[in-house]
Amino acid sequence: MAKTNNFRLAPVSIEEFLRIKQNPNLRITSTPFGTPPGEDKIVASTAVYWKGKSIKELPDAVKKGLEKAIKISKGCAGVKGVRVYKGVQMPAKAVCQIEKAGEK
Repeated sequence: MAKTNNFRLAPVSIEEFLRIKQNPNLRITSTPFGTPPGEDKIVASTAVYWKGKSIKELPDAVKKGLEKAIKISKGCAGVKGVRVYKGVQMPAKAVCQIEKAGEK
């Protein structure tokens, strides 16, 4: 599994956001989790090495893993809201996915 280095960003301009978004070595996202109520944080991190490649170009192990993740995600379709999981507030769909991934 690739190591991901996450770091919080100060407010960025639209131009800087797009520059990061288009960089194949970086990813950028926002989340309300881990922040005070009503606030979001923007997180930039290193991207997976296959970002931007077509499914056909992916290694077989990555394809297999993505197929499994998609199946788990579809199994949690429609799950909404927020739950506390191991003491951390998380999207309920993410908790559903964690629980389904652990099923044998």
